[in-house]
Amino acid sequence: MREKPKSLLERIIKASSSKGDIVADFFMGSCTTGEVALDLERKFIGCDIGEKACEISKERLSNASNT
Repeated sequence: MREKPKSLLERIIKASSSKGDIVADFFMGSCTTGEVALDLERKFIGCDIGEKACEISKERLSNASNT
């Protein structure tokens, strides 16, 4: 499966939520949705059964929160 474009996710999240809302992605993969949600000042819940996906997501989100 391919990563979703950030611009598409941004449009979807802006259209369906407000700042401070919670965005959930239950098949988060590399966590692009989470990164975009945090950039747009939303809270994020994500999960994935893949151990590697969880490792990538944890690193990606910690880097996103440091910027």
